[in-house]
Amino acid sequence: MRPLLLSLLVLAGASGCEGFAGDVEQKAPAPASAGGGAAAPAPSPTAPAPGVMPGPSVIPLPDQVTIDRFECTPSSGITPLGVSCVLRAVHSNGKALGCTVNPGDGAVELTTEDCSTERTVTFTLTKVGTFKAVATVKDPGGLTATREAGLEVLAPPNVPPTIDAFTATPSQGGAPLNTTLAFVAKDADGDPLSCAIDVGADGTDDYQLDCAKGSQAHTVGVPGTVNVKLTVKDGRGGQATAMLALTAKQAVGDVRISKVEWGQSVIAESPRLVAGKAALLRVYVLGDKAGIAGVTAEVEGLDAQGTSLGKQPLAGPTTAPTAEAPADLTQQYKATVPATWMAPGVELRIAVDPQDALPETDEVNNLRSLKPLVGKGNVMELTPVPVVHQGQTAATPNAEPFLTRIWPLKGVNATPRAPYTFSGTLSGNDQNAWGNLLQSIAAVRQSDGSKRNYYGWVKVNYGSGIAGIGYVGQEAATGRDDSMDTITHELGHNMGRNHAPCGGVAGADQNYPYAGAKIGSWGYDSASGKLVNPNSNFDLMSYCDPAWVSDYNYKAVQTFLEAQASVTGGAAAPYETALLIAGTLGPSGAELRAVQALRGTPTAIQEGTLTARLLFASGRQQDVALATTEVSDTDERHFLAVVPADEPLAAVQLRQAERVLLERVASAQVELPTLERSGATSVRVRWNAKAAPFAQLAHFDAQGQRTTLALWLTGGDAVVQLGDLKGGHFEVSASDGVATARAEVDLAR
Repeated sequence: MRPLLLSLLVLAGASGCEGFAGDVEQKAPAPASAGGGAAAPAPSPTAPAPGVMPGPSVIPLPDQVTIDRFECTPSSGITPLGVSCVLRAVHSNGKALGCTVNPGDGAVELTTEDCSTERTVTFTLTKVGTFKAVATVKDPGGLTATREAGLEVLAPPNVPPTIDAFTATPSQGGAPLNTTLAFVAKDADGDPLSCAIDVGADGTDDYQLDCAKGSQAHTVGVPGTVNVKLTVKDGRGGQATAMLALTAKQAVGDVRISKVEWGQSVIAESPRLVAGKAALLRVYVLGDKAGIAGVTAEVEGLDAQGTSLGKQPLAGPTTAPTAEAPADLTQQYKATVPATWMAPGVELRIAVDPQDALPETDEVNNLRSLKPLVGKGNVMELTPVPVVHQGQTAATPNAEPFLTRIWPLKGVNATPRAPYTFSGTLSGNDQNAWGNLLQSIAAVRQSDGSKRNYYGWVKVNYGSGIAGIGYVGQEAATGRDDSMDTITHELGHNMGRNHAPCGGVAGADQNYPYAGAKIGSWGYDSASGKLVNPNSNFDLMSYCDPAWVSDYNYKAVQTFLEAQASVTGGAAAPYETALLIAGTLGPSGAELRAVQALRGTPTAIQEGTLTARLLFASGRQQDVALATTEVSDTDERHFLAVVPADEPLAAVQLRQAERVLLERVASAQVELPTLERSGATSVRVRWNAKAAPFAQLAHFDAQGQRTTLALWLTGGDAVVQLGDLKGGHFEVSASDGVATARAEVDLAR
């Protein structure tokens, strides 16, 4: 009986599977037909083998596909709506299933792997509306099942527009008040906006605007205060409003900026300013009638990146002038622009009546924007040399305030050095002695291996007469130590300037543009805060007083300085054993100073028709080209060369082209000088002055840096000051004018 029971259970089970899918639509493929289309008979059960008792019949289950889970979350939300659908299906015979999900909004159908195992499909709905997501499952025989899930996509709530700014420029002033209303309106939803301005806030729009334009001109014709309302709408019921007030007063007149000038030693509208140096800014503010009081002004600086450097008030008269008065600094509105502002790319914005406190007939002529030309921040590298003259050591005063006050310099970097001992005697009318000192300072600079400006400060015991002397275009000069005017003048020569034609000068600049050496334009003295009148002041490169710098020489010096290579510190110069050749060429002939032997920095190869022919004891001959340098106060020119040589010199000729100007021959063998300590800060040099009239002394520190202490010493016995020099060793030499003897000596402290 048990086989029968099992067979019945199987049949009952098969019958019970009919219609299992519930709300799932089942679609089976049409049965195959043969010939006339009759269905093929079902296969007969297999007959049992002989002698075997038959078992129960096995009837296969029909194919069925069921989607037992299709859930989408969230089912409702604001666009864009991200949806996640979980899908799982069952096949009655465990066959693999192909599964797709159609989001229902017309998007591309999504396919997932066999969903007999639970799968998740995600998509995003952006359209607003009600949709049905449809899951479709298909088995290999084409049997399908579908199931739907409802989805609702809602539009986002409307975000009203915003007004980020609503301003009037100006907001007050004299009637009629011409102003510009400016605004910035935005809508987070990106909705099209409409803008309207209601002048008077009375409910009637005076201007319908394109919101993208963002501005509207308006005139308040009569005195009074009027409220202005801006309304911005987005077309979906959202709107924003903003208010401001315009005040038109009875006009007091009009003030305007007529001119702006700068002052760094010279007053000009469009100068080339020195970077890193404070400057006067003076603004000419004029009233259209007398008596307009309460005028204020300010300036704002912006760097090259547009970042504000701050604001400064401009000091000026209590009542606006009606005409320009360049001779009176109290009649302009002015400020000192800080050195920190003065850099390339700086912009200055000047505003008169910045708070719109004055009711004017014209409110738009009170602003000026300037972008001045800013050049280099020139710094002079100066070595002040205290000269020991007639037993007196000169002072070395701080010249920076005086030099920066006049010349286009933002600073002076002064590096002190040990004194230089000079054997000559200076007087108020001895041009030759002053020329020898000048050449000595140049030789000190060259032999030291320096590219800095060398200025020899010297103490003299007379009042009037020669106060200083300098080269034109070369960095060596000297002057008395009690005159700042002298160093300013002589360094002007070093920076390429000749004399201005006044006071009986020698070598006057034939191109100087102003009669009588007047300065040409207004100057500005930053030390006193006063103007310098061009009608009563003379260029400082003349011999006339009172003196200031002309615009002509100021610009020329600025060009000279900006063309110079920067001078930096560093290791000691490469020194070589050499001969120092120096002298003078002038209308009265040539002069050759005694040849000096030293270890110093050779000069660069020079050019010119003047040569020194060196004849050595070995028979070797060497021609050295000599360039000449203009001396500021004479018709003479100097030459100087440091020539590498380490063998005895027998003779020297000075030649102009093929003509011998002079010749000197060694007279005898030269003995070495002796050197000894003479107190804590000096040494004593002694030598046979009859055989060798001249001596030189230098110090080398522990790093090998040379400091020349004396050249062309005379007398056979000299005490030489050391200043603060410590340690190291000395070089000493003597010369009969041609032959030399040199040694380096270590004196123990």
